[in-house]
This record gives sequence, C-alpha cells and structure tokens, in this order.
Amino acid sequence: MEEDCGQFDTAVDIVIEAVGVSGYPVNNGSAAWDSPLFGTSTGADPYLVIEPSVGTMLWTESDYHVNGGALCYNTLDGLPFVLTRPDQLVGFYLWDRDELVNFDLLSDNDYMTGKELNLWDRVTSTSNPYPTSITVNASGSSIQLVFSLSYIFT
Repeated sequence: MEEDCGQFDTAVDIVIEAVGVSGYPVNNGSAAWDSPLFGTSTGADPYLVIEPSVGTMLWTESDYHVNGGALCYNTLDGLPFVLTRPDQLVGFYLWDRDELVNFDLLSDNDYMTGKELNLWDRVTSTSNPYPTSITVNASGSSIQLVFSLSYIFT
C-alpha cells in the first residue's frame, strides 16, 4: 500500500501556550528596576506583552521582586494566545511594572527588553513540521525566548 505524502494539513492558527524568558537585564543600567522613594530597592516586577501587528495585544500578569532567573508565562498569566494570522510580525516585550504599592511613585512602567519576530517563519524553517517548542535567541541581546506551541488546523 502506497502512502500519499503529497498533502499535509495546514495550520491556520498558531497557539502560544507558554513563553519562557531568560537573559533579561536584572538592572536598569546601574540602578535597580524598582528604586522606591522610601525603603530599599527591590527586583523587577516583569510582565510580558505580546503585540501582533494585526489583532489584540495581551499583557500577562507580573512576577514580583525578580532578581534574575528564568520566567515562565502560561495559563496562570493569561495564555494561551491565538495568532489567527500566523504569518505576521509579533512583538514580545518584557516590561517592569511600577505600582504605588511598591512606593515607586515617580516612575512609569519600564521597558526591559524584547524581540519582534514572525513565528510562522520559525515554525516552517524547522525540519520538524509544527514543532511544539521553539527557542529564539535575540541578536544583539542576551534575551532568550522559549515558546510552547500548538496549532489549529483546517
């Protein structure tokens, strides 16, 4: 019996199930991310923003007082996130949340680092069709993003 390898199912959506982030800056230059008016400085309160060029942005929940190490954003933080137009540029930006409860009264949220990429290009450039995990290292930066993915097929 012959197998027909000429046809494959085509994914119409990419589902971002989780995002791991490492290699982000642990300080804001030479200062701590959170430098309050009163009290001692604390680590960053990072949250991830996923911003597709077409569609709605997603802000995840923050981790609090982080001084390094890998971060993981998943269902507890607002994911999964469905890219209904998978072949588009998507920004993944890490921000430090500054809130009144942290006594960081004179500061807005601070951009920490980020990467823009086309996930579909990354998915289709692998030898494994529709990988469940993709690692992206940002050039010119130490940030590393690890995506846990699934797909919606036609």
